[in-house]
Amino acid sequence: MIDDENRTNTGAGDAPQTSDELHAWLVEHLDISVPREPMIDGHDAPFSYLEHAFFEDRDPRDCIVWANRGGGKTFLAAVATLLDLVFKPGIEIRILGGSLEQSMRMHTHLRALFEREPFGSMIDGKITQRKIHLTNGSVVELLARLAKMASSYLHVQAKQKPEANDPKLEVREGWVVTTLNAFAGQLHGAVERLTHLGRLRPFGVALSKRRVTVGELRYDGFASRAAGDPITDLKPIRVEDVVGNKDYVEAGLKLARDVAAFDLEAGTSPKRINPVLFGLGRPGCGKTITAHAIGNYFLEYCRARDIPARFKVIRRTDWASAYQNASANQLVKIFKEEIYGFEGVCGVYWPDIDTAFASRSSGDLRMEEKNNLGAVFGIFDGTLIPKDGKWFMICDANFMQMDEATRSRIAQNPFTVTGPTKAEDYVTMMRDIMLREVRRFVHPDDPRWIEVGQTCVEFDLSGRNVESIANNILSHIQDFEYPDEYFKADLERRRQIIDQYSRRVGVDEIITRIRKFSEFQVEAENKAARDRFEREVDEMVRQLNAGRAATERAAAAAKAEIE
Repeated sequence: MIDDENRTNTGAGDAPQTSDELHAWLVEHLDISVPREPMIDGHDAPFSYLEHAFFEDRDPRDCIVWANRGGGKTFLAAVATLLDLVFKPGIEIRILGGSLEQSMRMHTHLRALFEREPFGSMIDGKITQRKIHLTNGSVVELLARLAKMASSYLHVQAKQKPEANDPKLEVREGWVVTTLNAFAGQLHGAVERLTHLGRLRPFGVALSKRRVTVGELRYDGFASRAAGDPITDLKPIRVEDVVGNKDYVEAGLKLARDVAAFDLEAGTSPKRINPVLFGLGRPGCGKTITAHAIGNYFLEYCRARDIPARFKVIRRTDWASAYQNASANQLVKIFKEEIYGFEGVCGVYWPDIDTAFASRSSGDLRMEEKNNLGAVFGIFDGTLIPKDGKWFMICDANFMQMDEATRSRIAQNPFTVTGPTKAEDYVTMMRDIMLREVRRFVHPDDPRWIEVGQTCVEFDLSGRNVESIANNILSHIQDFEYPDEYFKADLERRRQIIDQYSRRVGVDEIITRIRKFSEFQVEAENKAARDRFEREVDEMVRQLNAGRAATERAAAAAKAEIE
């Protein structure tokens, strides 16, 4: 608020003390009525910006204004500047635009406002092209800093690059464009660093909370993507779709909520947490869908509470490289910039992490693999990025084929992921989730559905096996030809036609399909075992023959030496 000493100002009246007084002052002295209600739900009214800028009890003091081109941002900024100049004696204001032309537009608005009385009589001297000075000691000055910085950058580079003085105009023009592009890239990187971890971090946090679309680009903070691209690469799996793995799911959800509670302003967490959740289970036990469900829950939980959040899936193609040290460097970059450098909280899923790293006990461990191990150790030990509660990671493996050093770091919070184990679990998974869309065609109320679950238990089917069987049943139900009537019917009639032509599948047929699938699986596994046995026998025979040949050659050489 304006203190009592500065409340009165000759000619301009008393400094407004409330929102109503401010609005009335603008109408009386500037003849403008600034809208106090937003046009779109979730947006702010233009007057809210002036309130926030003028009244110093608003928190936080810094503010960012997003608006459409021609929406009045520059004019309102000029009004806010005038209010501060008039009612806050001695204040010094600097206008820094992206270009001098942009700053001059605001200066033009200010000149027009100060031509009105009583403001014209407050000018000390005269208004120049860059500065306005008032008799109460307030001053506003335009800075063409960005243009000056770019000019200085060109000047320095011109001394080092012969293209700057090339006799051909097109060469010089090309050099100017590429040099300015490099300057813009360096400036962008500096802004990102300052808003991630530097003194401008509050701005970065504020930006990450707003979702802005400009043309075909959607901005999340300073990062942009095509507006049509998916926000996340997670599968649309809900927690309710996960069958079994109860303890694993609950631990993941709790970890997600704990990370969401990280205080972005203070940079600390109210709890001390272990950010790594490790799941061990056979292929098809539901490790992947569980992680995706937890990721979706995390993003929705944060979205509902206006918390900037990201969830990233780590794939080997994201970081693995044939170039020496490139893989480890890319891993470090992903975790430092995309995960910890993100303005909000972050979740990570790293599937099949056991396949990413070789054992240190391996005799032929390459330097590249050693560097990869060093990078991942830094992640799990907290030496690469702090384990401060700002991020969490779910990782899993099919087998524990890592050495003790890797295993002890990754499996700090281990869970055995079993997937469905009871007949009821299998019934829920197949009938209520995987066949949800065609549930009415599989006799869902038949009490013998429990026998379907018991058959799955008998053959110890994985979730992936059940999915394969359910997909085959789904294809069988929808295996019909569209009648000509379908193409002329409205939506409601089309649904009736689909119901009419879709096949019904009974419990007995489902059990038969499960048995046939399981018998095929058993035969395939037995054949694979037989083939593996034959290969091992052939290898042993080759080794024995090689040993026999080596012995015969050694004996022949020794005999020749004696003779």
